[in-house]
Formats: sequence, structure tokens, C-alpha cells
Amino acid sequence: MAAAQQRGQAAAYQLVAVQASNLPKLTLESAYLRTESEPAARLDIAALPFLKGAALPFAQDKSYFANVNLSLPIYTGGKIAYRVQTAQDNVQRARQGCLQAALGQDRVRAKRREVDALAAQHGRARAALAEANALWADLTVKAPAAGVVLNRLREPGEVVMPGGTALGLFGILVATLIRNMAQAVTILILILILILAPMMFLSGAWTPPEAMPPVMRWCMYLSPLYYFINASYGILMKSAGLALLWPMIGGIVAIGSVVSAASVLRFKKQFG
Repeated sequence: MAAAQQRGQAAAYQLVAVQASNLPKLTLESAYLRTESEPAARLDIAALPFLKGAALPFAQDKSYFANVNLSLPIYTGGKIAYRVQTAQDNVQRARQGCLQAALGQDRVRAKRREVDALAAQHGRARAALAEANALWADLTVKAPAAGVVLNRLREPGEVVMPGGTALGLFGILVATLIRNMAQAVTILILILILILAPMMFLSGAWTPPEAMPPVMRWCMYLSPLYYFINASYGILMKSAGLALLWPMIGGIVAIGSVVSAASVLRFKKQFG
């Protein structure tokens, strides 16, 4: 851009110089001359008594002259007009070069903005890809060991009931404590009515612990469903980590350990 501007200025100066050659020219010359010890001739003519004793110098000791010249190009055969036209064409080409350089800079700036926009899009795409990979990793079920799945807690397409896993484990507990199936079914129904219903009421799913009386609040702390529901809510809804969920997990492990120990003792006592 700077080089194009310099070429434009040079073409403009050349045009001014060519146009000046078509103007009238005025030349002024002057000189002053002074000489010393110039010889002189004395005049002594008897017929002219009034010239008696007059001296006529051969050269003046002082002289001054001036010269003024005025020139105007009348006919040059088109040379000046051709030079003026050439200079004007050079100026026009220099201006076009400046415009093209300016347009080139505008295009460069536009391309830079496009590159910045594409870089921003690339960053957003990488962030979206990272988020998708994280979601895919969360949704991918990885087996802890190689093998073939023989039994499932839930079959594909089966409706999952809230607390169904806890209910199934509780049924296994009842089956270990009761001798026959009839008694197991009867006691299981009684447990559903007398134990599981109050446990669901004390789990905090329907009524928050802050709204319960102190005695009922301590009963809630003895219910495994309270810890299970709070841990599930923290994982599924709040994406809480282990640092916040360890009290709930500790409560589940503690109650499960007590129930498992009671089941083992009952089994040993019954079957020796």
C-alpha cells in the first residue's frame, strides 16, 4: 500500500512538471562591470576652442546592462501534449494501483475475520465433541470382567419400579428367614404393609426430613430407603461426587451389613 502511494505521488509530480513545460518562460539577466586605470585621449583642437583640455576615455570605467527573454512554445509537434497525456495516464494507473492495494487490504482483513470465525467454530466443535464423548462414556456400560451374562436383574423391555431392587433384596432376606414358601408369601405381604410402607413414608421421598418431628427424623435415619433415595437423587439429579455421597453410602453399607450378619447367623443356626 505504501509503495502504491509513493508511485502515485511520483506520477503526480511528473504530471505537474510536464504541464509546467507548456507555460511561458521569462528569463531575466543583468550584469554590472567596473574597470579601473583605463587610458584616456586628450583633445586639443584649435578650431574648437571649447574642447580644449577635454579628455575622451577609450573605455568607461563603469558599465551596466540587463537582458529580459520571454519564450512561449507555439508549435511543438504534439510533444508536450503527448507528454502531458502520458503523465496523466501514469497518474490514473497509480490511483488505480492505490485503490487495488486498498481493496487487497480489505480482502485480507475480511479473510482474517473469516479465519477467526472458523477458529471459534472449531473450538466450539471440539467442546461439543468432548461433551459428546463424556456423555457416551457415561452411557457406556462396561463389564468388570470378561464373560457371558447369564442372569439379569431386569430384562430388556421390562418396566422398572422405584425401589424394586430393594424390594427384591428384602424378599431374599425374608426367604432366608422363613422356612416355607407359604409363610414367606404371607410374611412378605405383612412386611409390605407394616414395614415397607412406613419405610417409604420415612424415606424422605414424600416428606422432607426437616418437616418431620425429631422422633420420626431418627426413625428415618434407621431406614435404608432414606439413604438409598437420597444417594440416587444426588447421583441422577445433581451429579454429586463421592465426597458428598459417602454418608448416604455409609448408611446403606452399615444397615446392609447388619441385615447380612443377621441372615448369616440365622442360616447357621437353622442348618447347623
